[in-house]
Amino acid sequence: MAASQGGRAFDFLHPHLTAVLFSVRKGLCFWSPVLLLSVAGFFVMRGRIRRFRLPSIAVLAVTLYLIASWWDWQFGGSYGHRGFTDVLALFALPMAALFQHAASRPTVRLIVGTFAVMAVALSIAQMIQYWVGIIPYSDVTWDQYRSFFLRFSP
Repeated sequence: MAASQGGRAFDFLHPHLTAVLFSVRKGLCFWSPVLLLSVAGFFVMRGRIRRFRLPSIAVLAVTLYLIASWWDWQFGGSYGHRGFTDVLALFALPMAALFQHAASRPTVRLIVGTFAVMAVALSIAQMIQYWVGIIPYSDVTWDQYRSFFLRFSP
């Protein structure tokens, strides 16, 4: 089933779910790996914030499905996937829950903290690369990504 808008269409039967989440071509978790901490955080949400888990997952799932069904699932030129900008706040509570969970567990704290620092550092480095024109606006390939990984001169 496809719904069209000005010659461009949704394809609800063939969404690009995996690509939207993990592809080098604007994959949400590929270009913003720190969000993976939020995914883990959904499993450790406790107390009053736990009531936000199901509604947040539902909104994120519907958003993912709509974005993945759009003909240009990359949403054009940008750093990372701009289609999720409006729902990024939904990742905050589960990420906080994971940090709280890790705080009293030294091994988990080390793993989560190390991953968070590395993911944020990688994102900052890649944003700089994008700003100076090393990372293309769209349609990045694995070969391109490997060729400019952590390279800061054109």
